Amino acid sequence: MLLYHGSNAVIKQVDLTLSRAYKDFGRGFYCTNVKCQAEATARRISRLYGGQPFVSVYELDEAVFSTPSTDWAQFVINNRKNKSMVDAGVHSNHDNRFDLVVGPGADDEMYAQFQLLQDGIIDLQVLATKLQYMKHSNQYSFHSTQALTYLTFVEGY
Repeated sequence: MLLYHGSNAVIKQVDLTLSRAYKDFGRGFYCTNVKCQAEATARRISRLYGGQPFVSVYELDEAVFSTPSTDWAQFVINNRKNKSMVDAGVHSNHDNRFDLVVGPGADDEMYAQFQLLQDGIIDLQVLATKLQYMKHSNQYSFHSTQALTYLTFVEGY
């Protein structure tokens, strides 16, 4: 399976220490199997941080969430919070206990629904139901050097 990573640089060798915290599935290296999604991300990243948009292509030598669900929503909420705000034992990946997480990406439109949950306007079940009907992307997030051994750089453009 080919995976794509959009950035402002071609990334031949992944360095997990450069990953940002408080992402959907926790700190990690994120890819998608949707080429145009990676291209859009590359354009957005280059606008935010400068440089040219690039897409790095990887082969995944063959997960967790196939569609938005209450478990997925709670996982995303917990990972986007500061880890000191997440109760002990609550499902998250702040400690990178999962090497690889696969599932829907929470974009800005979805995040508006998450805000309704946090404001107490809707509950978790209503959120998951609403998200089922929204268009969603996908993402593969790598959280360990072991997981990265299954990813082979193919090309950058």
